[in-house]
Amino acid sequence: MHWSLIVTSSLAVLAASQATDEQHETSSVETQDIFKDCKLLHVWTVPSLNENGDKNEETPLQLLVGRCATKQNGETVSWTDTTIGLNECFAWDTNTHSLVAHKEHSQKDGNGFRDGQCDRCILKDHEIQCWCKNVDESDKDPERMAAKKTINIEGKIVYKQDEGFACATETAQ
Repeated sequence: MHWSLIVTSSLAVLAASQATDEQHETSSVETQDIFKDCKLLHVWTVPSLNENGDKNEETPLQLLVGRCATKQNGETVSWTDTTIGLNECFAWDTNTHSLVAHKEHSQKDGNGFRDGQCDRCILKDHEIQCWCKNVDESDKDPERMAAKKTINIEGKIVYKQDEGFACATETAQ
């Protein structure tokens, strides 16, 4: 029961934090650097649910979770917990078998972690590192049956005060 409350809570936060591309592009809220203004950043893997509400172990959700500073006049006044589904911000490039910021890829909806069949993700420095199964067989680690893939997220995910994490509209190169 406790597990279901955690999953339900995280999915509610995820749903509340989602915005359309149009909302991201028209927002005038100042963005903040997540590596400067947030702490306790980590990737949290939770099972996705199928249409029957059952766990789908094949495509777990990869969430970026953190606590970010709410500022007034440049001073931190409080800390806000925020979450974003990484599929919102990243696509899977089928030519290079790698994760890319979805603004750099023709695939508009992202879904890179799902399409790359990526799981066991961690945040290390400014990079997300995962084991992805949708790669050439020759690239796979024989024990894990997946290849280690990384993507630098610096400048690709931002924090918007009173809105939470968001995909950056202009990605860093």
